[in-house]
Amino acid sequence: MEFHRGPSAQQEALSNPIILTEILKQSSIPLKTCRLVSHFWNKMVLTLPNTKLALNLKPRHQNFGTDPAPFFELCNTLDDRLAKRISARTPFFAEASYSFAAKMIYLCGKFSQRVESLGILLHFEDCLPHISQIFSNSCPNLKQLRIRCMFDGENYVPSPEILAAPFPRKPNLTVFRLHSAELAVSPALTTFTQLVVAAAPNLKKLVLPWGVYPDLENSKFLDSLTLKLDLARSLEVVLRDYKPSELARMLGQVGDHVVHLAFSCYGSYNKYSKHEDYDLVDNSTRSRIRLPGRMLKLRTFKNDMLDIIQHADLWRDIEGMPGLETLWIGKISRTATSVDAFLKNLSEKERVFRKVTDLRIQELYDPTLLARLKTAFPNLKTLGLDSLYEMEEGGMELGVVLKACVGWGGLKHLRVRLPTYPERMWDFIKALLDGSELYKGLKSLQIKAHGGYFTRRDLTDAEMYLFKGLLVVMKEIDHVNIRDLYFGGESLKNILDFMASNGISLSKFKVLQGGRTDNVNDFE
Repeated sequence: MEFHRGPSAQQEALSNPIILTEILKQSSIPLKTCRLVSHFWNKMVLTLPNTKLALNLKPRHQNFGTDPAPFFELCNTLDDRLAKRISARTPFFAEASYSFAAKMIYLCGKFSQRVESLGILLHFEDCLPHISQIFSNSCPNLKQLRIRCMFDGENYVPSPEILAAPFPRKPNLTVFRLHSAELAVSPALTTFTQLVVAAAPNLKKLVLPWGVYPDLENSKFLDSLTLKLDLARSLEVVLRDYKPSELARMLGQVGDHVVHLAFSCYGSYNKYSKHEDYDLVDNSTRSRIRLPGRMLKLRTFKNDMLDIIQHADLWRDIEGMPGLETLWIGKISRTATSVDAFLKNLSEKERVFRKVTDLRIQELYDPTLLARLKTAFPNLKTLGLDSLYEMEEGGMELGVVLKACVGWGGLKHLRVRLPTYPERMWDFIKALLDGSELYKGLKSLQIKAHGGYFTRRDLTDAEMYLFKGLLVVMKEIDHVNIRDLYFGGESLKNILDFMASNGISLSKFKVLQGGRTDNVNDFE
C-alpha cells in the first residue's frame, strides 16, 4: 500500500497568502529574489503595497546591443505592476542619450496609468526637455519625482519653446526631490523646477538644489522644505548663487505651515580642501537672513551652513518657532567661527528653549559652551556633536567632551564624532572613563572618529584592567557603539571571555568592530 504524504507545515505556511504576506513584509527579505521562487510568490510580492521594488533602466540594460527589439519585447511582456516605480540613469555618452530618451518616453507612455514613482539620474542637460515631455504627456498618477543632475548647466541653452508651456496638473504628486551637482544653476533647471512645482498643488515634500528659488505661493500643503548644497561646487560659485532676498521671499510663502525646514549639504569640505581658508564670516558685504516672524508649525530646523546662510539673529528666529523639537546647526568652512559665535551669543542672551529635545551641532570648537547649552536646552534627550577638524589641545577632545556633558539631566542619547582618538590606548580608555557619571542616565552612546590611529595590538595588563572597568561602568547603557577599536587576538579573547562572564551582550555593546578579523574562530 502506498501512502501519499501531504504538504508539510512549512509548505502550507508558504502557500498561505496571509502568512506569506507577513513574511515578505520583513525588511530583511530580498523581494527581488523572492519573485523568482514561484509564480505564487511573484504574485504575492507584486501585490505588496509600498515596496521599494523598481524597474531599473541603467545603461547596461537600456542599450540591448544595437538591436532595440529586446527592449520593446520586454515592455510587451512586462507585468505592468512592475512599472509602478521606475528608476533610470542616462548613459555616460552624449550620443546614447537620445536612445535613452526614446525608450523612457515609450516606457512611461505604455505604462502611463501605472507609474507612481519616477527617479532619474541625468548626466546631460539636453535630456531635460525629454523628461519634460514625459511629465507633460504621461504619468497622470505620479506621486514621487526624484531627479539628480550631474552636468554643467553653464554650457547648455535650450530652445525657448521647450520649457515654455505649463505642465498639466499632477494632483497626486506629493514628493519632488531635485538634486544638482552642476557647477552653476542653469536657467533650464530653474524653469523646469518652477513648472513642476506649479503643476503639483498638493506637494508635501520638496528638496531644492542650491540657488533655485521657485514661487511657492500655491504650495499650501507643503510641510517639508529642504535647500541642499552639493559641496562639489566652489565656495565662490556658492556665494554667487546665494540670494538671501529670494530665499526669504520663498520662506515667507510657506512659513505658516511648514513642519520641517532644512538648509543642508551633500558631501563635506575636508581639511585638505582648497577652500578651507576661504573667509566666510568676515565678509561684511553679505546680507544676513531673517526667517518669517512666526513659524508655528515648525518642528524641525536644520542649518548645516551657518557660515553661508547667516542669520541676523539666529536665536530670535528660533524663538519664532514655539513648537521646535529638533535643532541642527553647523558650518562647512574650517576657518569660520560661526557655530561658536552663535552659541556664545546664546550664552550672553540667556534664552531657554524647553521644547527642543534633539540637538545636533557640527564644528563646535569651544567645549566650555556646552555648559551653557545645559541651561538653554534643559529637556534635551538627544545630543550629537560632530567635529571634523583637529583643534588645539584642550578643545573638543574625547575626555573633555564627555566630562562637559556630565550633569545634563534627561539626556538619553549621545552621539559624538571627533577628528581623531587619543593616540595611546591608555589615554583613549581614560578619556572614556572620565565620562562615567554621564553613563548612568544614558540609553545609547555612539562614538566615532573621522580619522585616527588604528593599529591593532594587544593591551598591556594595566590597559586591560582599565578597559574591563570601562565595560562594567557602561554595562547599564542599552546600546553602546564605539567604532574602530582594534585589538590583537590575545586581548580580544580576554575581552570576549570577560564580556560573556559578566553578561555583556555583543549585539548591544558594539566596541570590537575593527578587531574581529584575526582568526576569531580560534577562541570562540
